[in-house]
Amino acid sequence: LSCMLPLYVLLFLQIIMCLVITAGTPRVVSVSDSMKYGGQKCVWTALGDILANFIHATLVIFVLGTVFSDNPTFVNIIKWIGVIYLLYLAYDVYKSSPKELNSKIITSKSFFSFFKDCFFVEGKRPTASLFFC
Repeated sequence: LSCMLPLYVLLFLQIIMCLVITAGTPRVVSVSDSMKYGGQKCVWTALGDILANFIHATLVIFVLGTVFSDNPTFVNIIKWIGVIYLLYLAYDVYKSSPKELNSKIITSKSFFSFFKDCFFVEGKRPTASLFFC
């Protein structure tokens, strides 16, 4: 079992890296910041995303995983709540009207601000935890 631990860690890191390159709200934040401030500064945005996903995965594995393994019906209920939430978000986007973006003013941001923005965007998404279930 102890020789398998590095394999699990590598698998875990691969999952986290796949989350970074898939579409989602944090990628919108990353692309938006890259367009405004340049790609080099947005490395901190990606690091905030990775840390938030790492926390989600750790919570699912060590906390929610035990609850879900004991109650498979609860897993299905949570998944359907996630489906309903995603449908609600899709409907909300469909009904929203486009906003005009005329602002040419670009404020400067600290590296921590890039990190914090994406960390909180990814950290409060329930779909990130459901991905690991």
